[in-house]
Amino acid sequence: MKPKYLLFILVLGILGCGDKNKDNVGYIPPELIGKWKVIELCTTDGESVPAWSPYDSGETYDSWYKRDGTHISYSSTNPDCEVSRYKVTGKYIYFSGTPCSPDKPVIIEQLTDSLLIINLNHFETFKSKSVKVFD
Repeated sequence: MKPKYLLFILVLGILGCGDKNKDNVGYIPPELIGKWKVIELCTTDGESVPAWSPYDSGETYDSWYKRDGTHISYSSTNPDCEVSRYKVTGKYIYFSGTPCSPDKPVIIEQLTDSLLIINLNHFETFKSKSVKVFD
């Protein structure tokens, strides 16, 4: 009886020690870490068909997602909104810690080692396409 009990505890311990996956709260995809430059915006006024158009903020990069959950945005016009906290849950990025943090999460539509497309989750289409900047 005792060996079965120990085996049961061992199996539970192994199952409970699994790696975090992309659906876990707080998991940061390694592809997201780094500096990103917005190159295109997809917008609509609510009546027109959403369309991509080139964008250049004039900055070297627009967003920096750090491993520790810090997000830096250099394209902000409000200095109080440049540094925030973020967490990733599945395909959603939640921002907090500034007066400009969105009420709703942004949606990761595509993420690779070099491309990030996010939907800012407004009632009208507003997406950004960014490329990773390597120093």
